[in-house]
Formats: sequence, C-alpha cells, structure tokens
Amino acid sequence: MTKSISAVAVLLLASACAHYTAPPPAPANQATVITIGHNQMFSPTNVTVRAGSAVYWRNSDRTTHRIVLDDQRYDSSDIAPGALGCGLILSDAGTHAYHDVNNPSMSGTITVTQ
Repeated sequence: MTKSISAVAVLLLASACAHYTAPPPAPANQATVITIGHNQMFSPTNVTVRAGSAVYWRNSDRTTHRIVLDDQRYDSSDIAPGALGCGLILSDAGTHAYHDVNNPSMSGTITVTQ
C-alpha cells in the first residue's frame, strides 16, 4: 500500500523558485496573482481558487517579502521589489493560511475548491 507524503500537494512552478517578471503559463486552470502592496497588505488578502490552479505573489512594494504557508509546506524565498515570486499549485480542497516572514502582521488565505 502506498501512502501519500502529504495531504496537500504543493508544487513549485519554477525550479529553485526563480523569480519572473511575468507569470509562466499555469499548467491547469488559470493563474491568480496576489499583489503585495505599498501599504503592507495583500490584494486580495483572501482568494478562492479551483484545485490545480496556480497562485503567485507580485511584489509591488519597495522592500523584499517572503511568503510561506503557515504549515510551512511552501516558501517563496525572497521576492524582490517589482518581482513575481515562484508560484504554487494546491490540489486539495480547504483553506490554507499564509503570511509574510519579513512582516508577520501581513497574512491571508487561499481557499481551494474542487
């Protein structure tokens, strides 16, 4: 019998979590981009996506940000000002909380539906 390693499949859309100036094509459904704004907030803060959709964070701020899922299964690495961080794909339904390591008061959720 084979057991899955994790209840959530988190896939990085770029090897070594490289940063892009434009999102690479999403492998399934369509991509959602969350903007990190100058006001130290995400826009939108909470998103709902279908399972298999890509999610990216674009840094529109003047400082570096680093996004992680609260359960530590995803880490964007540093996203420089003006850059688009590597994406992730969540395949399981549910709500996944995330925050900015460099600004812990910045947080949001990704709700995944089937």
